[in-house]
Amino acid sequence: MPGRHMSERQGTTLWVHLVGHLRSQALLPAVVFTFSRKKCEEYANSLRNLDFLNDSRRSQVHIFVERCLKRLKPEDRTLPQIVTMRALLKRGVGVHHSGLLPIVKEIVELLFARGLIFCLFATETFAMGVNMPAKCVVFSSLRKHDGRSFRDLLPGEYTQMAGRAGRRGLDDTGVVVINAAAEVPDTVTLHTMILGAATKLESQFHLTYTMILNLLRAKQLRVEEVIKRSFGENASQGKAPEHELRLLDVKRHLDDLAPLDCPICEDDIEHFYHTARSVQRLTTRLHQRAARRSRTESSSAVLVMHALCAGRLILISHFPHIVLGIVIKRLTADGSQFACMVLNPPADVADDALLKVPPYPIPDISAVLARQDLTDLRYVIRPIATSSINTILDAVIKQVPAGVTSQQLSQKVPGPVPSGLGTAIRNS
Repeated sequence: MPGRHMSERQGTTLWVHLVGHLRSQALLPAVVFTFSRKKCEEYANSLRNLDFLNDSRRSQVHIFVERCLKRLKPEDRTLPQIVTMRALLKRGVGVHHSGLLPIVKEIVELLFARGLIFCLFATETFAMGVNMPAKCVVFSSLRKHDGRSFRDLLPGEYTQMAGRAGRRGLDDTGVVVINAAAEVPDTVTLHTMILGAATKLESQFHLTYTMILNLLRAKQLRVEEVIKRSFGENASQGKAPEHELRLLDVKRHLDDLAPLDCPICEDDIEHFYHTARSVQRLTTRLHQRAARRSRTESSSAVLVMHALCAGRLILISHFPHIVLGIVIKRLTADGSQFACMVLNPPADVADDALLKVPPYPIPDISAVLARQDLTDLRYVIRPIATSSINTILDAVIKQVPAGVTSQQLSQKVPGPVPSGLGTAIRNS
């Protein structure tokens, strides 16, 4: 049942049955991603009665392991970690995490690449930059601890690990199994994690004065060459010709425009832009704090009154429009995205504009509401970034849906608002 915690014995039985099922369906080798080094070893030891190797493969593993361990001192070959790992590997079971000795991790990686490990329990580090796909990938959980708190997996993390499923040139499809156990995820969480946009990689290369001086002293590499070879500049260099063409087009367009003979307007518009940008940043910061605060409250009375509760009316910056919306539920643990009903969405703006909004000033709320056509309300449900919430209104609508389905999130054509909900919105 959801919310119940399994006992240690139940957890052991679950893995024995799950791996046995994968074996019967010819879905081995499998990688089981676990977000705890301790759990990796516990789950591997729970399969102590299973043996995936025949005599020939067991002999190959034995010869390979002993050859690799010859590099160690005799006393080091009897370390508990070495002894435990040797016993697991001889049955086709492996463990891979950062707490293992480098030689043990290397042995596990090489045996897995040779197809001599059929069930590997690993942390997410195994998925990073390692071209070792399996027939099946199993997630022991969809939540991990990021050093501060437990949170759901990000779309990029899920994609990186799930991408191990399916061997290139051997398997037509890869199978991903989510072992929900006592924590059954809701539809919206799965939809966001599986189909959400991956986190954009950002270069951590920073040019410092010390680096410049060292390069000038060495005289082997020019500073420009070092910058060009960095990851951050790799994509920029590839798009350089395209950017140059666009720059020429913009310059050509500016040259064709008549000069603006209005120094007052120039000063005012620049001041307005910077002021609007500051207001937008402060508003986003306040909304993010409100979202984080609401997550830590426990009293039901406070939950009804907090800033971004279910049913809260908001104004959404749907550039170049501002539209009315209703909060349904939080999509991310950090409060960065909410599922919202977007009322009367404009047809001339793409959905992704809801998550990419430029600086936009706080509007005249009464004027915005006066422009809303409340007689024929239609809506779509979309994930809305906290940064796209322009204004949090006082009104709270109690007739909002209790949850959101993946079909609703992907619905393209706006549907009519239920009559009871429409009446509540108009009365608010």
